[in-house]
Amino acid sequence: MKNHPRDDEGDRPEAADDEPQLTPASTAEQDRRLAEFRARCARMRENTERELARLAQRRVEVRAHIGITSAMMEQWKQEHQQMLRDGDPQ
Repeated sequence: MKNHPRDDEGDRPEAADDEPQLTPASTAEQDRRLAEFRARCARMRENTERELARLAQRRVEVRAHIGITSAMMEQWKQEHQQMLRDGDPQ
């Protein structure tokens, strides 16, 4: 008595047909989609780098506008660290 119609067929040689086979058209479509995705990623990377550069320049301009130099920032940092070490509540 058979439990399944394929019980007498062994390993099911047609099982390989169960997996979708890539045709040249579907491979070309996947290649096209991958190329588009990579192009979008490259554009986003360029946009991000451009925006980071713009923000860095803006930070420099703002600091220059209000008269804060790198030396002043370093001095304030050291003063703040000293206050923390001394336990100064200010």
